[in-house]
Amino acid sequence: MRTVLFFVLFLSALLVFYTIGNYQEFLDENQHIILAAATVTAIPLLFFSAAGIAVSIVLAVKNHERRTRAVVSAVCSFFACAYGFAVMLATRLIDFLAGGA
Repeated sequence: MRTVLFFVLFLSALLVFYTIGNYQEFLDENQHIILAAATVTAIPLLFFSAAGIAVSIVLAVKNHERRTRAVVSAVCSFFACAYGFAVMLATRLIDFLAGGA
């Protein structure tokens, strides 16, 4: 869960840097690096949050005393997975549109 939290916070920081960079008119190369870093960060976030969902489901089935904690962990991991997927999709879309064609 700590790994997922790290990637969520790091991805959020990259999005803040990208937003600030748009406002302060960073160079296109710098914004491209920030978008690429956000995509690279979103991929392990998806992997680790999917693994967290699977582990939480197994723990909820096996351990009846801590079922509530496992369900809360699964829900948090699901939202982290959805956040990572949405950010990855958005960053790739922004990079594609900014590249022109």
